[in-house]
Amino acid sequence: MAGYDLGRLNLNTFRNPLFISCALLYGLNVLFLQKTYRFWFLQNYLNDLLCLPLVLFVTVFLQRTLFRKPAYRLTVYQVGIAAVYFSVMFEAVIPLFNQRYTADFWDVICYCSGGLLFYLFGNSGAYRLVQKA
Repeated sequence: MAGYDLGRLNLNTFRNPLFISCALLYGLNVLFLQKTYRFWFLQNYLNDLLCLPLVLFVTVFLQRTLFRKPAYRLTVYQVGIAAVYFSVMFEAVIPLFNQRYTADFWDVICYCSGGLLFYLFGNSGAYRLVQKA
């Protein structure tokens, strides 16, 4: 197999300030904040808020890389379907099979807010405008 040239990967998707912020905040929360500060939002909802933007950034990166579509953007429907999918799976289906997980309406709000955050600031042309200036 003639190996994939990693030098040709376009990593601009991961240079978006929203992706960098979400990834750093997620890592800090998992490694440090949840264990140090007993604040309810950090413990229960921050990871759910950050999850969908991170997953959607990876999705856009894969679309742009594997299918060679450098300007690929998710539609509002695709982001909405991702939010609904995560909400149904993690708040309705998985709690039925594993008692460790509990259904929480506020998690659904976090998934939808994360999707909206991605759609407005991660998926839009706003970062391209900042780069040109």
